[in-house]
Amino acid sequence: SCKSVTLKYNESLNGTALKRLWSSVDSCGLVSMPQLQVITIDEDAPTLTVPSNITILCHESAHPNSTGWAVLEKDLSESCFHISGKHPPTSISYVDSITEDGCPGAIVRQWRAISFLGHTVLANQLINLSCTRSDTVPADGKDNDCDSRVDEETRNFIDDDGDGRVDEDLATLPVELQPLSSVSLSSCSDPTNPRHTGRPKISTLSNSCKPGTVTHKDNTTTRPCEQIIVREWMASDACGNIDFVKQKIIVKDRTVPSLRTPHNRTVTCSEYKDVNAVGAARSHDDCDGNVVTWYEDQLYGCVVWRTWKARDACGNSAVATVQTLKLRVDPPAVRFPVDVSVTCLNSTEPAETGVPVVTKSNVCDLNASLTVDHTDTEVETADCNRIITRTWRVTDICGNKLQEVQKIAVAHQSPDIKAPSNTTASCDGIMDFNVVGQATTARSCKSVNITYTDSVEGALLTRQWTGVDSCGHSSLPQTQVIAIDEEPPQLTVPSNMTVLCHEPVHPNSTGWAVLKKDLGESCFHLGGSPTVIDYVDKRNGLDCPGFILRHWRAKSFLGHTVLANQVITLGCDLSDTDPGDGKDNDCDAQVDEEVRNFIDDDGDGLVDEDLSCCPVRISLPPRVILSSCLNSTEPQHTGRPHVVFVRNSCKPVSIEWKDVVTSRVCQRIIRRTWTATDSCGNVDTNTQMITVEDRTSPSLIAPHNKEVSCSEYRDPVAVGTPRWNDDCGSNVSTWYEDELRGCVVWRTWK
Repeated sequence: SCKSVTLKYNESLNGTALKRLWSSVDSCGLVSMPQLQVITIDEDAPTLTVPSNITILCHESAHPNSTGWAVLEKDLSESCFHISGKHPPTSISYVDSITEDGCPGAIVRQWRAISFLGHTVLANQLINLSCTRSDTVPADGKDNDCDSRVDEETRNFIDDDGDGRVDEDLATLPVELQPLSSVSLSSCSDPTNPRHTGRPKISTLSNSCKPGTVTHKDNTTTRPCEQIIVREWMASDACGNIDFVKQKIIVKDRTVPSLRTPHNRTVTCSEYKDVNAVGAARSHDDCDGNVVTWYEDQLYGCVVWRTWKARDACGNSAVATVQTLKLRVDPPAVRFPVDVSVTCLNSTEPAETGVPVVTKSNVCDLNASLTVDHTDTEVETADCNRIITRTWRVTDICGNKLQEVQKIAVAHQSPDIKAPSNTTASCDGIMDFNVVGQATTARSCKSVNITYTDSVEGALLTRQWTGVDSCGHSSLPQTQVIAIDEEPPQLTVPSNMTVLCHEPVHPNSTGWAVLKKDLGESCFHLGGSPTVIDYVDKRNGLDCPGFILRHWRAKSFLGHTVLANQVITLGCDLSDTDPGDGKDNDCDAQVDEEVRNFIDDDGDGLVDEDLSCCPVRISLPPRVILSSCLNSTEPQHTGRPHVVFVRNSCKPVSIEWKDVVTSRVCQRIIRRTWTATDSCGNVDTNTQMITVEDRTSPSLIAPHNKEVSCSEYRDPVAVGTPRWNDDCGSNVSTWYEDELRGCVVWRTWK
């Protein structure tokens, strides 16, 4: 609150529940929303003490003033009198029930105390009624025979009760009535007079007190669907003795109302729900004028079976015989589905191709009872297209029939397949489809045969999956890439060595590197070749002495490359210790010519035929990679080696080349061996690698734009197919992707 607040409340009491409604008003006069508090009052019930059980004579008073009142020992609710105003103390009342009619008998008196808090306490008192049956003292001043006279026989010396004695005893009792049984009647029209419900008989009547008369008085209580009559019978004799018995008559409404059905009729749909037109059942009930009638309809064909029912206010229901209403019904108007065209991948069920629709129903609202069925006749053409002739029949409950034919053109469509996921596998596992997976049919109209082709580039195997159905239609190719998991080869190179300058350094003389184990052999079934071993020499100079650093390289078709080096030291004898040894030490094809002719033909100032010069050497041509099959592989385009050294005396030098070609998928490898020979017969060789890879996209020319119908735009014959060209002449697959923009299809060919 923003201001000071005054709190107040109002109270209301309902039994032991005190409801306190709180409210508040601040100093600005603003009132809060009222808040309710419920307090349950926890107080004990009052304690009630009733009089003791007693016995009295029949003619004596049984009023509490004579037999005693019940009293409260303590009214425990007195402490609550301050709550919500003043309240009365606990009230005390009683109800008597006579266990037997007449005397002797008993009265069960039920005392009840109710506090204002709702506490109720019950307690019973028994009052016995009796008459003395022998008068031992005839003049005792008591009315022993219960006739309201004292000692009348003794005083008058008469035998007024006819028992042959003047003693005023009770040998003969006063008049008594026989009790009557309760009567239950099931209809308000049943009579309740004593002629039908019975009357009591006098069971005891003294001769001296005759005659006896019997009368009755009714006390009627009316409840819903029930009437209770308590009939109190009274018998009296001439002596003034009386006796009472009670009879209970219960009238319960257990009789169903009567119901009369209207006549059967033939009616229109607009009339059959109008009771003014077809008639209503008439009902009657003996006890209740407010009878509810209604009907329930059940349709059998074009006939309504109307069962009329009625129920009175007491729930007694009656069902009448059935009223039949024959309907005059016009057939409904139906819009049948139109002819459609679908692909074989689409459903041809009526939910997809259309069902009959009621456009105008009859006013009986009987369309739920329409029977709609169809029969299909199917014809398949040579190109696997199908024509379904669907005959629709609509029948209403009255037998009216409508029929129409729908044509469904089903165009065959190429299957769709799904390639397995990209994965990694060993060469042995590549062919195990449990390991790498297998393509499956995603959607197809016919059985599909799935095949594949493999291509290997480096350590990647590309598996192209294709499906062809039994009609010869092919799916778009689906690609799976498998990474080949194999170890690289192990390469062993020759040991480092020293050779004379004029001696050959070709691996045929100095040794070839060899594979300790070509681990790619297990992949040869994929179309690969054995691992290729080549080398590149790097000299430290052109003259001798010197050395050659030979870089060996082993490359498997999976792309694994292993490098290793070999050092070849070149040496020349700087002096000819045996000039006439019969050897061509200076590599000029002449033996001991300086010694024989005594000339210094090599210009070194010595007549010794030393090895200051080496044989012919040529350079290593470059490694070439071409990206198109149209690129020329002639030496003028791929390069040729040049002579890096030749002795003047051994010129000229001739250079020749020879190719070994290996073809693979999308790749061609040319191993070109160059051989240089000088006029002295010295030979040097080097190897050039030329790789031709298909990296050029095919050319593609789309067909002309066209205006076509809906049935033509998927027909390649009608709209045309693209023209393609590929330099390497590979098998080119073409497909298209459509995008719909308004009423225009943008077809992208690929």
